[in-house]
Amino acid sequence: MILVESGWIALDDPVGNILPGFRGAGRDAITVRQLLTHTSGLPQDPDLSQLPPDVSTFDELRTYIHAPPVVPPGSKVEYSNVGYGLLGLIIETVSRQPFATFMRDHVFEPVGLDDTWLAPPDHLFPRIVHVHGTFDRGSSTERFNSIYARTRTHPAGSVIATARDVARFFQMILDDGSVERDPACSSTRRQVIAPATARLMITNHAAGLRGGIEGFMTWDECAWGLGFDLRGNKRPHFSGEYTSPHIFGHTRVSGVFAWADPAINLVCVMLANRTLFDAWHTSRWSRFSTAVVASLQ
Repeated sequence: MILVESGWIALDDPVGNILPGFRGAGRDAITVRQLLTHTSGLPQDPDLSQLPPDVSTFDELRTYIHAPPVVPPGSKVEYSNVGYGLLGLIIETVSRQPFATFMRDHVFEPVGLDDTWLAPPDHLFPRIVHVHGTFDRGSSTERFNSIYARTRTHPAGSVIATARDVARFFQMILDDGSVERDPACSSTRRQVIAPATARLMITNHAAGLRGGIEGFMTWDECAWGLGFDLRGNKRPHFSGEYTSPHIFGHTRVSGVFAWADPAINLVCVMLANRTLFDAWHTSRWSRFSTAVVASLQ
């Protein structure tokens, strides 16, 4: 969205105009907006069967250019980590910076996310929690927990952060793209993204489409913003019983979620360290969120 508001790309640009190899097999009409809203039709996860287990992030992402849609683009919300990998390639191609560098320079540092990392330095490893319930426990490439996993910079889920930093990011969106500056600065706030950008990100761009995350949770009407899961009319939803339809947020397979409700100016972040494969989170997330909102005076 920083590239969009700067005029470098447009939301409805075909991806193939930016990534020349992304053509044919139903890919030609897929747009940047569809990648952001998971309506591109691309698969949820990439086919890694022909890649070594310790493949670099860059080499893995290059293979996504050849991924064909599994449903017609624009026909449903088909959650896609492949699509977000392609967004990372778009950022690198347009900005001419590595994805991790771009994120540090244009998002993490301007927002004041001092404890947010892609590929954190070794000295921070003791602070990183161990995630339970991985399928490849003890392997040299174990998801989340191995040194290899902590060097990954995949756009679809390699960020490591504290709850405070996650909350600060969501508050920035609530505050129309601005953050509080250091008290020593002459101005009290810094505009990270334009107010129009922040508002567009939490607007429903998938009206009338069914879908969600297949194998996890789907809805007949699956509201989705530019990146954010939107509550809309979704029932059940991880944000609980008392939140408004204007909720925006996200979940993660490592057991974490975050949401923000503009109606009550509240951000809720819950970081856990247990994968969702045994469905421990079912109803617990919703009950937790409901209790949080119910506690407000």
